Amino acid sequence: MKHPIILYDGYCNFCARIVNSIQRHDRKKRFRFSPLQSSFGATVQGRLKAKYGAVPDSIVLVHNDKVYIRTDAVLRIAAIIGGPWYLLAPLWLLPRPLRNALYNLFARKRYRWFGQRETCYLPPAEEDTRFLTRREDLPPRRPAAAPEA
Repeated sequence: MKHPIILYDGYCNFCARIVNSIQRHDRKKRFRFSPLQSSFGATVQGRLKAKYGAVPDSIVLVHNDKVYIRTDAVLRIAAIIGGPWYLLAPLWLLPRPLRNALYNLFARKRYRWFGQRETCYLPPAEEDTRFLTRREDLPPRRPAAAPEA
């Protein structure tokens, strides 16, 4: 796969901000993007569910035919972008279960802290061609939110 692909929760305001930030800092335009709610996102989620039994609902990185989730995805994205994002590199020293426990806590609270959108986030087509999904490929409305743990 030529370009790493970031799958994000299209309904999450925080996730939309992160995608915008990655776009600004990815000066070489390496990354491609798609909401998890897209057909491409659903395909990747199906593969993850078959392999791991669980499907993350916030961020997935597909790079070099490998799929990274949670903090592994975040830290690999930071490493690819480089620059000040390397400040996240020391987090690799934390054990994965601890990193992912903190990530999962944040992921569960992100809608409460940052809110959610009625429709999936996508920039206007003329603004960025790095998105693999178009509005017509997305579900029209957000399904009912799952109860918070």
